[in-house]
Amino acid sequence: MMKGLSSEDVSERVRGGLTNLVSNTSSRSLWNIFRANVLTLFNAVVAGSFALLLFLGQWQDALFGFAAVGNAVIGVAQEYRAKKSLDRLAVLNSPHARVLRDGVIKDIAMEEVVLDDVILLFAGDQIPADATVHDARGLEIDESLLTGESDPVDKESGAEVLAGSTVVSGQGRARVIRVGDDSFAGRLTGEAKRFSLVNSEIRNGLNKILRWITLALLPVMAVVINGEMQAHGGWNQALATGEWRTGAVGAVASVIAMIPLGLVLMTSVAFAVGGLRLAREKVLIQELAAVEGLARVDVLCLDKTGTLTEAGSFSTMFTTPVPTGRRGGALP
Repeated sequence: MMKGLSSEDVSERVRGGLTNLVSNTSSRSLWNIFRANVLTLFNAVVAGSFALLLFLGQWQDALFGFAAVGNAVIGVAQEYRAKKSLDRLAVLNSPHARVLRDGVIKDIAMEEVVLDDVILLFAGDQIPADATVHDARGLEIDESLLTGESDPVDKESGAEVLAGSTVVSGQGRARVIRVGDDSFAGRLTGEAKRFSLVNSEIRNGLNKILRWITLALLPVMAVVINGEMQAHGGWNQALATGEWRTGAVGAVASVIAMIPLGLVLMTSVAFAVGGLRLAREKVLIQELAAVEGLARVDVLCLDKTGTLTEAGSFSTMFTTPVPTGRRGGALP
């Protein structure tokens, strides 16, 4: 007769960290989101020009700085919103689990399940951790949340059940073999939260343009400033009379004219609008540039389990083929 783990066994596993606690790792930190959207080459050039104009007291000519601010705010706000949604993502949502310890059935929190615990499975229960079935009576498991397979799966003694699946009917007992981040649900959640930089052709193109523009900025500024100084009687005269300020403003104007402020800002706005529209359809975008990647999809392939579909099918159009003869002529 199974008695489950003893109190000493449970304490030993808790000390060893063999509990069902899933690490609450964030997909991206707020600092990483801020750095990716604020500490960019575009913002550096615009911020430098903006700061120079403020230093010269020409704040009315520095309104272009709001383009960089708007671009950064849009990116940070959208990606932080996605981060909060991902941080709440969890496959396991049942608060309790039934386990057998010291021969007594106990209701414990999902996180308190430990390795080698004997869990009791009844209809409607969500399985808290990966386990091997010890004995079962008509046990059927719904694994659609994990595999997309809509049909319940029969589980006999010796079969493996996965964390996050749900008991549809029957009952049984199983011994836990994987907990926490090592369980199937833990790995699935970790994969969903993992962030990888999206390859965006639009963003790469803009960055390439900005790099070339940046290389040309210093020579252009030098030529413009020298021209302004010469127009005001030379360097000595301009520095003595304070006309060098006019030359500096002209240099900044020439730099800003070379930067596609509107293009960068409107690209971010377009990505943000796309992200909001996708959010209404319950599609989560970790990074704004991912909208472009999705827009380039022509054909979406689904596997046979229908992970992205619902059970059942429907048709929107029927086409009846026209029979033809051997030589291509229509039959009477």
